[in-house]
Amino acid sequence: MSNLNEFKAESELGSPLTFLNASAGTGKTYSICKKLCYLFVDSNEENRIKPEEVAVITFTNNAARELKTRIQTFLTNEEEVADLKKSFGKSLNEKQFEKNRAYSIAHLNEASIGTIHHFCTEILGIVGTLADFDAGRTLSQDTSDLLEFTNNANLTKYSQSKSFARSFDSKSYQKTLKECSELF
Repeated sequence: MSNLNEFKAESELGSPLTFLNASAGTGKTYSICKKLCYLFVDSNEENRIKPEEVAVITFTNNAARELKTRIQTFLTNEEEVADLKKSFGKSLNEKQFEKNRAYSIAHLNEASIGTIHHFCTEILGIVGTLADFDAGRTLSQDTSDLLEFTNNANLTKYSQSKSFARSFDSKSYQKTLKECSELF
């Protein structure tokens, strides 16, 4: 989608992968939620997707919670449901719509909606056993050891550069090394 205005609930995606990028306050969350709900309840089974077939990746946990909350609202609030029905026009199959809506509400927690970290953790949980990944193991949130290792490796590589070493006398070389190490 090149334009948020093109991203309407009833319009076709064009491909299974859609990237939506727009400025703050332009309606991205609203548009994404409406589109997902439209696809969840579509009575045309060729177009319909199930919540467990969705991956929505956000930058923050707050954004993920907001998406889930709005989708739940769009599927359960009477006014929102009526609006969703209108978007199908004459092609609406009321019975199939309600069946798909009930299914979507019941299975909404199976939709993968979260941060990239959340998504990768889910993937490791699903396919990690193929790589002998311990299912009981959790990924560390503390990156200080990794950061220290990376910084030390980069500092060592940088400080061992001949052109770097030649540009300083011994005293100023030591001083620069100290200043660099304080950055990390």
